[in-house]
Amino acid sequence: MALPLWPGDSHWSSLYQHYASLYRIRMVNGYRPSRMHWYQEDIFNPYEQFNSGIFPNARLDELRSRDIEHFILHEDAFPEKVSPFAVGQTLAQMMRHPRLRHIVQDGPIHTFQILKEPDTAAIESPPENWKLFGIARRWNSEYAEGHFEITADRTAFRNKAILLREKEDHASLLRFPIALDPAYSLCLRTQGNGRLSLDFLSANTHHSAHLPIASPHWVWQSVPLPTQSGEELQELRVTARAEQGNVLLDLCTLIPSEWTPAPATPITFPAPVLFHAGHTDLENNVVVFESRRDPPADILYGPNLPLVAGRYTLDMSFTTDAADGTRLGDLHLRNYPRSSTPVIAGQPVQLEWDHPDNELFTLAFRYHATEDMRIAEFLLTPEN
Repeated sequence: MALPLWPGDSHWSSLYQHYASLYRIRMVNGYRPSRMHWYQEDIFNPYEQFNSGIFPNARLDELRSRDIEHFILHEDAFPEKVSPFAVGQTLAQMMRHPRLRHIVQDGPIHTFQILKEPDTAAIESPPENWKLFGIARRWNSEYAEGHFEITADRTAFRNKAILLREKEDHASLLRFPIALDPAYSLCLRTQGNGRLSLDFLSANTHHSAHLPIASPHWVWQSVPLPTQSGEELQELRVTARAEQGNVLLDLCTLIPSEWTPAPATPITFPAPVLFHAGHTDLENNVVVFESRRDPPADILYGPNLPLVAGRYTLDMSFTTDAADGTRLGDLHLRNYPRSSTPVIAGQPVQLEWDHPDNELFTLAFRYHATEDMRIAEFLLTPEN
């Protein structure tokens, strides 16, 4: 079974069929121009959770009963749509799983064997600093269902927010599959004077949280996700109400619980935890780009995390065999078109900018595909 898993009609999955034709590998999932109902129900729906790094033992047993005994993970074909997190999260979960043995890596392709029984010898530890993975799930409040008023606001994420009035309005903010890892929180961009009530509902969980809101400006507030029971990925629904006062709600996103939108000290983002093409060199904890294979584009970006307004510097660490003075690409910030600096072999790379509206922080590296290179990490430093 190739990962990520698609419903069957995505052009991404035609990549799997190409490799299957070259190497004569029998595969469960391939490509065809239209969806098949049996494939959706029998393959995609129960096993889609593998994309998020969730591998219940019962599902692994089902695969083995079908003589499916290997996963092939395509690290460079893992767009945001397939998982709430960057591919590094899925790779890390597979390495830690006692029933998945990491057999071999060939560039961006990893092969894992599905074991019959757990084996502690199969467990591998990903690098210790793989913690702040890129986040791929954001929800604009104006698309919620319920009873509320949409207001125009130039300082909101898409120039719109919703107004929740005391004990009158409610908004079903989002519905999404939630992993079992409790180390993530829901972060909301709020404004107003009152008290916000959040209801979390899944198949076996009903949990409520309450947030005091007391700011005339947009601020980020986070709530830990409720702990789930069982092994399966579950769907979580979140509904918001104004218990007291009137509350404005803009954007909702997932964040690692270790993250704070107001960092007081420098924060390191290893390149493998971000969204990227190329492949991860696990031994050296770097992302490798090859000019013969990887395209000239924004092929590394993230982490898509909320960040308070302020002045920051961003340092990029990389190595290359290219001659000094060779321009390898450009480092820039999405949503801030003027924030860009060239990445040149033999020279340090540092970007300074003012983050004005406590929006999401997303760095991006535009690769020029002229020379091979290895990106190690990015250092975000607040200037207090």
